[in-house]
Amino acid sequence: MIKESVYECIGNTPLVKLQHLPNATNSTKIYGKIEYINPGLSIKDRAALRLIEDAEKRQLIIKGDTIVESTSGNMGHSLAMICAAKGYKLICIVDPKTPKINIEIYKAYGASILLITDMDEYGGYQKNRILTAKKIGEKINHFNLDQYSNPSCKSGNYNTGYEIFSDLNGKIDVLIASVSTGGHLSGVSKYLKQHCIKKPIVVGVEPLGSIIFGGCQMPYKQNGTGLSFVPDNYTPSLVDIKLKCNDNDAFSMCRYIAKNEGILLGGSSGSVLWAASKLLKSGDIKQDSNIVCILPDGGIKYIDSIYKEVKS
Repeated sequence: MIKESVYECIGNTPLVKLQHLPNATNSTKIYGKIEYINPGLSIKDRAALRLIEDAEKRQLIIKGDTIVESTSGNMGHSLAMICAAKGYKLICIVDPKTPKINIEIYKAYGASILLITDMDEYGGYQKNRILTAKKIGEKINHFNLDQYSNPSCKSGNYNTGYEIFSDLNGKIDVLIASVSTGGHLSGVSKYLKQHCIKKPIVVGVEPLGSIIFGGCQMPYKQNGTGLSFVPDNYTPSLVDIKLKCNDNDAFSMCRYIAKNEGILLGGSSGSVLWAASKLLKSGDIKQDSNIVCILPDGGIKYIDSIYKEVKS
């Protein structure tokens, strides 16, 4: 199969049937949508490509311009890869909590890094990162994509719903996904609720400490998910069940899945599978359900954090 560019490889990721999820029975069908198969190694490839292509169609950017984005995780990887392929410059607005490996990946693709060290009123950096990205994006030949509010993030994941629908012939009882910036949860759930004859139950998962579902902000270690505010791209009306997962449960599930399914996942994927196991145990999900879990990224970047506690 020949592709004209690396970003043409984005999408059409596999659904893998999971065999060993705790609390599942033989009648339960659990499918993981493995998004680290994308060339940028995460689901953010889908939104990043749509953000850039929509900006191109609207003539907001041309080759050689500088794209500016607030990011601490996978969106930066995806944008850096696509910008390198398309001939754009990229400035990634990061903070002291951004994992060093992420910054090195951004740089490897040729992106520039701007570190924000001033905390916002919540003791985090997200709001100041976003404000800085918007300010720099107002400069001539600069453009801020704004993954938190730009509806292209949702439309970029609408086709993910189509892929799932097609693979399972529309028979999806439950969809479980992390919220993050809202794009993939809202995009996928919108497609499935519009097209499935029996509308699936949609479960949104967030780290314990994120305020998207309310509550107080607290520190957490899950990377690339959770916010100190509710993003515009999150559509609450599409979510039926809301759960918060602590770091220990998310990371323990990652290690369990690695050793029992042979799939190396990131923390947000672990929280999604924890939610599936919890709901099966409580009876909130029927054991004979078709359950789809969106697994946003892989675990290679987290070997020295999530997986360092693995004992042989």
